[in-house]
Amino acid sequence: MVVGIHSGRRGRTSESALRYLLKHTGEEYKVFSLTDLPLETCDACLGCLTTHRCVKNDGINEIVDELCEASALVFAAPEYWDGVHAKARAFWERVCFMGRHNSAFPLQHLSGILIGIAGHGDASAAIRDLSAFFKDARIHVIDTVDVQGSYACFKCGFASVCEVAGVWYIFPRDTEICPETVPSLVSQDPHLCEKERREDIFIELEATDRKLKAKLRE
Repeated sequence: MVVGIHSGRRGRTSESALRYLLKHTGEEYKVFSLTDLPLETCDACLGCLTTHRCVKNDGINEIVDELCEASALVFAAPEYWDGVHAKARAFWERVCFMGRHNSAFPLQHLSGILIGIAGHGDASAAIRDLSAFFKDARIHVIDTVDVQGSYACFKCGFASVCEVAGVWYIFPRDTEICPETVPSLVSQDPHLCEKERREDIFIELEATDRKLKAKLRE
């Protein structure tokens, strides 16, 4: 079974990209949304020293149990402020901390795919952070995918009068906000001219999926 985890907004780009890739593996899969969990941060309390399980009962142990039985992992998360956002970081800090005592590394059998999502179209900082966590947990990274998502500012209702709206990081200030200007899986880089836009993101996701399937067949 392949486990998919996303930490983005419900029903938005992180989850959509994750589910698209998982669906095309042809494998049985299970999806967890960190958005639904009241995840706490790691306090380095050492309560997990001998059990390799967190003493905080907020759902993280159940996910780790599934990962211990899984054959692969696909993790999707958005980038905030030049790094992976806090919920994904809180998850991985605890998973890595509880797993490394006495060199246990219970997830080292896993291989995985990382999907980073960023409003400006460059999620390399999120992918960098997640890659570091995978390395610490000794999870092999098969491939990474960089996806453009949409700033929450596209939906807030105040972008047209807000000086610091994320919309204006990619569009000129006189741009009309309409469905055609909102980035999504089917509309990557709408702020660029057609010849400058990235390759069809579905083609990239499917190429990554083929790498995952090849790894599972080994």
